[in-house]
Amino acid sequence: MSIEEVKTNLGLGSRALDEARTTIQRAGMELADATALALSALQGTSHPDAEKARAVLASAAKEVELTARRVNVAKEHAERYLKALG
Repeated sequence: MSIEEVKTNLGLGSRALDEARTTIQRAGMELADATALALSALQGTSHPDAEKARAVLASAAKEVELTARRVNVAKEHAERYLKALG
């Protein structure tokens, strides 16, 4: 694979990461909306299933955050490598 092909593939990957970031941000916003509704519905209850639901929602939010970080790091690495290639 030539340097130009590597650059092209890095550019394509970088654009895919931008799209992934947008998708993850949208998912995070939708999760936040759903979480607000669910927590409102669960307010005042300490039923074990309600506690499980709260934990699952918190876990989902953490996963969205971690995924967003991974995408950002991948994007930074791709940009750094592309810059190093010249």
